[in-house]
Amino acid sequence: MFKKSISTTISCLVVAAANFIPVTAQAQSITFSRAITAGSGCRNNKQVISPDGQTVSILLDKFIAENRKKVLCNVKIRADIPDGFYLEKVDVTYQGFRDIKKGETGFFQTTYSGASKTGRGVDLKFREGTDIFIAQAPFLIRGKKSSCKRAKTDIAVKMIAFASKDSQVALDTVDLQAGKLVLDFEVLPCQPKGKKN
Repeated sequence: MFKKSISTTISCLVVAAANFIPVTAQAQSITFSRAITAGSGCRNNKQVISPDGQTVSILLDKFIAENRKKVLCNVKIRADIPDGFYLEKVDVTYQGFRDIKKGETGFFQTTYSGASKTGRGVDLKFREGTDIFIAQAPFLIRGKKSSCKRAKTDIAVKMIAFASKDSQVALDTVDLQAGKLVLDFEVLPCQPKGKKN
């Protein structure tokens, strides 16, 4: 219904993870595992890595909520934090597309989990309109600041989208060429024992 009308008007990219790609953070390397996707609407179709190795993209397929349909997508990534550093937070940015008809509604909601913590992401409510949406919400980790050793941390992002009659909310790069999910890991140096800020 919507594919032909917008497939050539929106840039595509869903950024999440890759297969053990080193990422530099404060002169240290974070290693990411390949992203795992699951849910009622969320297939890992293709992965793309930026030239600088700091942005890893995963092209999602089937994450389209339309005509009273709700879809779920879980994206999980493992980060290998090097010795002497701890994970402070993960900044997560979303870009998607919504086409909501007059009198109809839609929503896009996310939550986080990982490192023995949970967090709220975005909670977007949509009414009449057709456009690209961009939203950002950090996941605060604030790991151990002293005597921290190399650690593997799993970070999961749960995304739910819904659109009512004849409407659509999507993060899909295959059918609609619409979507972007960026995970930016912030690591900080550990403090020696007994030393305080």
